[in-house]
Amino acid sequence: MKYELVYKNGKFDKIEIESPDVLTEGAVRIRPTEVGICGSDLYSIEILPGTESLRPGHEWIGVVEESNSSSYQKGDIVTSPVSFGCQSCRSCHEGKPNNCLNNQSLGGKEIGALRNEIILQDQYLINLSHLNQEGLVLIEVAAVAEQAFLHMADLGLRADKKDRVMIFGAGPVGLFCALKAKKEGLNYTLVELDKKRIEIAKELGLNIIATGAALLKDDYHMSFDYIIDCSGDGNKKSGFWKYFLHFASVSSKLLVVGKYINEQKINSVLFTNRDVTIKWMRGLPKSVIEKAVVNWKEDLPDIGKSMITHEFSSVEVDKAFDIALRRENTGKVVVKI
Repeated sequence: MKYELVYKNGKFDKIEIESPDVLTEGAVRIRPTEVGICGSDLYSIEILPGTESLRPGHEWIGVVEESNSSSYQKGDIVTSPVSFGCQSCRSCHEGKPNNCLNNQSLGGKEIGALRNEIILQDQYLINLSHLNQEGLVLIEVAAVAEQAFLHMADLGLRADKKDRVMIFGAGPVGLFCALKAKKEGLNYTLVELDKKRIEIAKELGLNIIATGAALLKDDYHMSFDYIIDCSGDGNKKSGFWKYFLHFASVSSKLLVVGKYINEQKINSVLFTNRDVTIKWMRGLPKSVIEKAVVNWKEDLPDIGKSMITHEFSSVEVDKAFDIALRRENTGKVVVKI
């Protein structure tokens, strides 16, 4: 039976899907094997109207079962970006389908990776067969950090300037952002409230401080030149937003990666006086995932041992998401199909 796992009315249902017998040219039939639960999945669930359906899952790896492409063969391990562009607009022509306004995305209402078969065109796939499979499901998370630092570089961040960088939120994305900052030799500080995530960060050798302690440090007040917000306000948490003006220096730059459910107010007088720049991040193209493969392929097995705290089979998908939605005492939660 070919099936997908669909979320509706607070639980997942196993729904049978149709599968074509013959693949079109360039199509590849894949069996997803691991799916990581992302903060974007949790955000989508929390804002989903009760009568609507959602198909989560965009951090995934799988094995090729059948291929009508010369680029892939049976047994290859593959993944894909989240967004599949329309291939007609300027963003798609520039290699940025994540900015396409007519794109189709994994993890939305139409298709997700929580299924035992997915058929994708070869142009969207990335071959991971040459890599150690341990921790490989984290490759998309690593790519988010790569994309975040491309944005920060556009905003002027340079290691040789000795700017102070704060990364707020030590979930998987925040951890990878801190790992990236450490690799780049940046003067960074990772800030987190949850004890388990602080423990994971310390296992990974990162410079981390608890939120309360950071608020009490005089030399942290209005002292950070660049800030990456990897938090959000899911599960009734406050996120970084309310602390921004406490930590941000004059002319600071903020990149918002985390998702916020509630409306965030901007006091134009305060923000103008602080001369701040705020940027929100929208997905990532295939090229950045390919860059992450090169930059993180040696590190993922060891990082995965610390960062992946929970693994569930697909029959336990409700339990997996229940734990992930609490955002407490967890790192990355993974569902094995």
